[in-house]
Amino acid sequence: MALLDQLHIMGIRNFPADKNRVVRFQRPLTLIVGENGCGKTTIIECIKFALTNEYPQGASSGKNFVHDPRIGKKDETHAIVKLQCTCENNDTVCVVRSLLLSNKNGKDNCATRDTTISRKIFATGVQKNLGCLQQESVLEMCNLIGVSKAILNNVIFCHQENSSWPLDEGKKVKEIFDEIFDATKYNKALESIKIQRDRLRKEIPEIKAHYQATLNYKKEADSKKQLIYNNTQKRDQSFEELHNIEESMKPINEKLVQLTEKERNMSVMSTQYQTKKTERDMIQESCNELESSIKQLFSGDKAELQSKLNLFKINLDEKCSELENQERLKSQYIQEEKQSHTHINEAQMKLGKLERDEETHKKLNDTLKTKLNNLADTLCLDTTAKSQYTPEEGEGLIKMSQTTIDKYLSDIKILERTFSDNENTKQAEINALIVEKVELESKIKSFKQQIEGNKKDLTNVITQINEVNQSQSTLQVLQTKLNRVNSEIDQLSKSLDPDQLKNEIEAWIRQRNELEDELCVIDAEISILQAQNITLAEIKSLKNRKESKLADINLLKERHDRAFHLLFDMIPEENFKNSLDKALSSITFDINRIQEDINAKEKHLYTLEANVSNSSKTLRDQKRTLAELMDRMELVLGSKPFEDELDRVTLELKREQEEVSMMTSTQYLFNSYIGKLEENEPRCPLCTRFFESDYSVPGLVNKLKTKIKEIPEQTNNKKTHIDQLCKQQRSLQELKPVYENIMKLQDTDIPSLRSKLIELEENVIETKGELKKLKTALETPKTKEKTALSLQGDLTLLDQNIRELNTLQRELERQESKISGMRSTGVDLDQVLAQQKEKKNELNTFRSKIESGQTRLNSHNEKLQSLQKQKNDIHSKQLTVQGGAGMLKSLEDRKCELEGMDSVYQTELEELGRKVAPIETQLNLAQSELDALKKEHKKKLNEEGAKIQDYTKQLEEVKRIKLEILNYTKRGTLTQLAALRESVQKLNQRKEDIIAKRGVCERTINEINQSIANQSLEEIDLKNNLTLLEKKEAVAKLNEEVETLKKDIIHLDLKSLRNEREKLLNENETLMKKKANINGRVQEIGEIIKATENDLKKEYLKNADQRFLKNAYKLKLSEIMISDLTKYHHTLENCVIKYHSQKMRSINRLIREYWTRIYQGNDIDYISIAADVGTGSEKRRTYNYRVVQKKNGIEQDMRNRCSAGQRVLACLIIRLALAETFSRNCGIFALDEPTTNLDIKNAVSLSKALALLVEEKSDQKNFQLIVITHDEEFIENLTAIDRAYVVRIVRDHKGLSDIQYPANTVSNEMGENELLDMKMRPNKKMKTRY
Repeated sequence: MALLDQLHIMGIRNFPADKNRVVRFQRPLTLIVGENGCGKTTIIECIKFALTNEYPQGASSGKNFVHDPRIGKKDETHAIVKLQCTCENNDTVCVVRSLLLSNKNGKDNCATRDTTISRKIFATGVQKNLGCLQQESVLEMCNLIGVSKAILNNVIFCHQENSSWPLDEGKKVKEIFDEIFDATKYNKALESIKIQRDRLRKEIPEIKAHYQATLNYKKEADSKKQLIYNNTQKRDQSFEELHNIEESMKPINEKLVQLTEKERNMSVMSTQYQTKKTERDMIQESCNELESSIKQLFSGDKAELQSKLNLFKINLDEKCSELENQERLKSQYIQEEKQSHTHINEAQMKLGKLERDEETHKKLNDTLKTKLNNLADTLCLDTTAKSQYTPEEGEGLIKMSQTTIDKYLSDIKILERTFSDNENTKQAEINALIVEKVELESKIKSFKQQIEGNKKDLTNVITQINEVNQSQSTLQVLQTKLNRVNSEIDQLSKSLDPDQLKNEIEAWIRQRNELEDELCVIDAEISILQAQNITLAEIKSLKNRKESKLADINLLKERHDRAFHLLFDMIPEENFKNSLDKALSSITFDINRIQEDINAKEKHLYTLEANVSNSSKTLRDQKRTLAELMDRMELVLGSKPFEDELDRVTLELKREQEEVSMMTSTQYLFNSYIGKLEENEPRCPLCTRFFESDYSVPGLVNKLKTKIKEIPEQTNNKKTHIDQLCKQQRSLQELKPVYENIMKLQDTDIPSLRSKLIELEENVIETKGELKKLKTALETPKTKEKTALSLQGDLTLLDQNIRELNTLQRELERQESKISGMRSTGVDLDQVLAQQKEKKNELNTFRSKIESGQTRLNSHNEKLQSLQKQKNDIHSKQLTVQGGAGMLKSLEDRKCELEGMDSVYQTELEELGRKVAPIETQLNLAQSELDALKKEHKKKLNEEGAKIQDYTKQLEEVKRIKLEILNYTKRGTLTQLAALRESVQKLNQRKEDIIAKRGVCERTINEINQSIANQSLEEIDLKNNLTLLEKKEAVAKLNEEVETLKKDIIHLDLKSLRNEREKLLNENETLMKKKANINGRVQEIGEIIKATENDLKKEYLKNADQRFLKNAYKLKLSEIMISDLTKYHHTLENCVIKYHSQKMRSINRLIREYWTRIYQGNDIDYISIAADVGTGSEKRRTYNYRVVQKKNGIEQDMRNRCSAGQRVLACLIIRLALAETFSRNCGIFALDEPTTNLDIKNAVSLSKALALLVEEKSDQKNFQLIVITHDEEFIENLTAIDRAYVVRIVRDHKGLSDIQYPANTVSNEMGENELLDMKMRPNKKMKTRY
């Protein structure tokens, strides 16, 4: 799949963090050589870390993997591992992983900084960043290499310390092989399949029972749905009949509406006739009254009258216009008066303000003089006179004060600068001491850290020296432990025979399988018995439901027994609802017939009561009219009779008129008499006789003249009396129609209405009696109808219960026939369940035996493997102790070096401590001096500042007063004061003129109002004449309308109209009865449907179809799933076994081939891996792995029987075989110190075998062998191979790892720019060049 191209290392183990080291790989062979401890194994660790993101064993979460920053006297190390691979299509893939190791507060902390995967497309040269998460990056790299993570860790890039894992204890070997084969995943899959299958088998009987129950419920629900469907069809037919009846009723209703409209129009026309007639009479009466109230009737037409009214209106408008002008002028005068008053008030307020300002100005002049004197005294100014100041002198004093204050301020600033310079000088001295102290403390801290590190290193070196010194005694102890472990292994082998125990386990497994088969048969029999029990339970349930339904039916019959006897002549056995509908139809017919009679009577009664009400209202109106007329007569006449009073007034008026005529003629006669009496010979004017001589003619003349003088006065009095009598006569004549109405009401109208009202009331009482009898007769059928309606729901339920009872009886018979057709097993369910329980107990017993036996076998193997591991560990420790003796001299040299450095550091530390103390004393003293100096300077500055602030405040106050005085002078307040006083006098004079004008205007307004009042009386009389003309026109119009309506009413045929309407009502009533019957039938069907739907809503019938289908599907799917899971389990188990067998045969074949080719001894023919099947657990199939050796056909465990060299060679060959078997897509293989513990013969043989392997695989494009070794002879043998590439790891002068290449290869050192690109900066991803 992919080959390793190059590996970049920075800051890992002993590789420096400031330089990039590049390891380049070639195919088919790359040799990495170098001394022990130079960093060869680190390359394998870095490759594994780049691919799997896992730290090496013992790396302490990366802390021991990253280069220690303390070696370079740093706080942190940035480590980078970059692996570049080349794919088959020449694409380049690069994975970069960066780490950060920091040392803070003496604690190491290692964190992964970043992971980046990028691919450069060879065809296009485009580079893509595949940046992903840590786990995703591991999967990506495993896919790239073409092997699993287990193969990478344990086979291809196996660490030297873990390279002997095939001969470790059995538990560890089993874990690694299980990881390689991915056994855990497949075992879990098999266990999951088995658990699912067993669960489904247990659920099958219950699922079958649910299926049968839901099937029965489905059938019942289907029958009810069919019932609903049939009733729905009947209801739809009834709805269609209703629709036809409604269509038939539409033309009848339309005709009735038309007839009702005609009848209403006739009634309206009659009402209009009466209304118009009454309105005409009332208007005529109003005309008469209005005509009598008018003083002078207008003789012209309406147009002339309107013209005269318009003329009056024009005159009146002119008067009103003049009045409005005068009112407007009056308002104007009032407004001007108010404004004048306002102006006067404002002027007086301004005048008062200016007078107060003048007073304030005088006070300010006095205050200014006082303030100037005080300021001159405060500042010690030389002034000639302190009592009086001219404006120029005051201004000069202010300037002198300001100059003095500015001089004080300048002095303070100079003082501040002096103080500041002193403080800065002192602060500079303090800063210099602080810097010196910090530098010394930093050096002390650095020396302390170095001393601490040296102490730790010295302790480690001493510990290692002690361990080396005790190596001889340690070897003796280890040999004793080794002998004890060998003894325990022999005892354990004798305590248990694994083969015999395996045979027993296999026998138990066979018995377990037989019991499982018997349980399957018993489970099937239990399913049959459970089905029978379900059917019996269903029969029992049906019987209980039947008894319940029968009890409900009897309860309903007993509850409504009296109602049944009331409604039915013979109580039916079934179809109660139909019988009730027939009875209800008959009752409804009787009720409708009686109700029609009641409606007719109520209609007649309503008409009579309306007539009574109208007559009563008419009588009350006439009585009220009579009372009003009587009151009006009484108001005019009092208690006098109208005719007598009218005759009296008429006679008196006639007599008075005659007397006035006589007085006029008397005056003429008296004048003629006087003329005759004043003649020379006076004679009597009547008898023409001369008077006697003693008669005084002058006296008579004087009397006549006196009488003549009295006549005008008497005539005027008579005329006044005549006017009064005329008014009285006119008012009496106006009352004449009233009197005639009163007489008509009293004699004719009111008595007639009273007799009619009595007759109508008698008819109302008679009709009410008949209506009461009809209502009493209606109560009996109403009671029956109410009873029948109350029974409808229960009778529907009763019929439904009877039908359900029949259905239950049929279902019961079907279930009984079904149970009779089932075969009898001869045993009951409890016996079979007991038998099943017994078999399960036996099965559990065998399973326990199998598990116990397997546990004993596993425990024996684990103990054996544990002892073998202890033996190997002891042997390894022996080798380690033997190898550690050569390090004693270097450790002692290191100890001396560390002790010398510690003494030097201590001397330097004491010297620095002595320098710090005097500096701290100087620093404290200088700081206290600086604080005292600042405090003194601040106090002096505050005192001087307070004085300046007081001087400035006084000066500002003087300036403010001076400014106010100048502003007063500039405003010209004295001139304004004189002008304002003159203005107030003028405003008062103008106000008096306005008041005089307003008085003239008010008098004019009063005169106009009087004139308008006089004209209004004449206008009212003209308007009454206009109203009279309009009413006469209205009377004429109403006469025409009344005559027209009268003619129309005569031609109306109301009787035929009512007959036709009555016929249509009868037809409509017949259709309504049919409609009511059908509605009753629809209601009954709806109740049946509703009851059935309610039954379907019951819990056991709700969603019966879905539950049946669900259980049917569930049953079928469960059976299919059990079958499929059994097949899957068997197939997967066989495949896993077959795969495992094939791989193991391939591995053992390769192991035997490599062993025969490489091993030069004759004590072992070949080795192989034995995979013992752990058959004791029924939960999973497991294998126990061990390496065995064969000699002359005898198989023995190789562990604890082989030498160290045989152990190394066997493990190496096993890894080669595993790589060959599981890495067909990956040709990479790494060997770390493969010649460890090998003798010369076997090492040479191994080199030849590897050479042959390289030669065979050299044509394979993805083959790449990486060998790490320090064995020079082994290197020489391998470098003889064509195209062998050598990389040498060395230590530089600082003891850090470095890489050297042959002269003909590219130098290890990279350019400066590439090194900078490789640097990993915080929070930034690394950029990689290609």
